[in-house]
Amino acid sequence: MYWTIGEDGVDTRHQWLIDSSLEPVSYGENGQVESGLWRDSHTGFESSNPADFDIDHRMPFREIADQFPRLYELPKEEQLAIYNDVENLQIIHDVHNLEKGDDRPAQHALKLAGVDMKREFLKKCANYVGQLQQRFS
Repeated sequence: MYWTIGEDGVDTRHQWLIDSSLEPVSYGENGQVESGLWRDSHTGFESSNPADFDIDHRMPFREIADQFPRLYELPKEEQLAIYNDVENLQIIHDVHNLEKGDDRPAQHALKLAGVDMKREFLKKCANYVGQLQQRFS
């Protein structure tokens, strides 16, 4: 994964861990997030260990490219910026992420247990598609 490093030197993954923790995070000697409390909104899984979570894309790159083929006309850095936009990212349990694979959003939503989870996931995907439509119009 090509995570962006912010001006503060924190990469996208660790910024997500910091921002999405349900309690203040603690840092290890290496400056990396060592603990906090995270919840996978797809499964309800909770853990204080950041290694239990992945930062994942709601929409796989191929889904974005299929809907917006002009994506390939952009420089690689812009393609990655669109793909790694915070509106396209989510924190999920690493086991769930492996099970999900590169499912398209509609396929993935079918596997979510609760109706509210499905609705929220699809709503966030639709909002992101709306942003992309504005960008590419």
